[in-house]
Amino acid sequence: MKIGFYNSCLMDWDLDKTFGWARDHGFEGLELYGGPRYPHVSWEEIASGKTNPLLEAQERYGIPVAGLMFGALPFLSPDESERKEALQYLEVLLRAASRSNVEVVSTFTGRDPLKTLDENLDLYAEVFPQVAEMAERYEVNLAFENCPMYEYWPPVHNIAVSPVIWNEMFV
Repeated sequence: MKIGFYNSCLMDWDLDKTFGWARDHGFEGLELYGGPRYPHVSWEEIASGKTNPLLEAQERYGIPVAGLMFGALPFLSPDESERKEALQYLEVLLRAASRSNVEVVSTFTGRDPLKTLDENLDLYAEVFPQVAEMAERYEVNLAFENCPMYEYWPPVHNIAVSPVIWNEMFV
C-alpha cells in the first residue's frame, strides 16, 4: 500500500515545499487541487504545453502525482453557460493531467437544485457522455467524489452520493 495526501489544505505551499515535505515525511504520492485557487500552478499553461512544473517536481522529488481534484464544477447547473464552462475547465485539467503523467482527474457530478434526483439523472445522461469522451481522448481516468457537500453549497451540488445513485448513473 502507498500513502499520499491531498494538498487542498496547503494551498499556500508551492510545489517544491509540497513535494519536499511529502518526500521528507515518507509519503509516496500526492493528489493536487486542480482548481483556480491554487496559485502555484497554471493548469492552462501545463495543458497548452508551455511549461510543466508537475513533471519537473515528480522527477526531482521522486513522488508521483496520483490525481488532480477539482470538485466544484457545475456540470448539471441550470445555467447552460455554466455547464459549458465546467466542461471547458475539465478539458484543461484532463489535458494537463495527460501531459503530466497523472492518471486520474476527480470531480463532482454536479446537480441542478431545481430538479428532482430523477431529472438530474436524466440531465447527467445528456451531459456526461461528453465528459467520458474527453477522458478517453486524453487517456485519463475520471473519478467522481461522493461527498454530498451539504455544509458547503446548499442545496447539494453532487448527485453521486450513494451506491444506489451510482448504480443509476452507470447502469
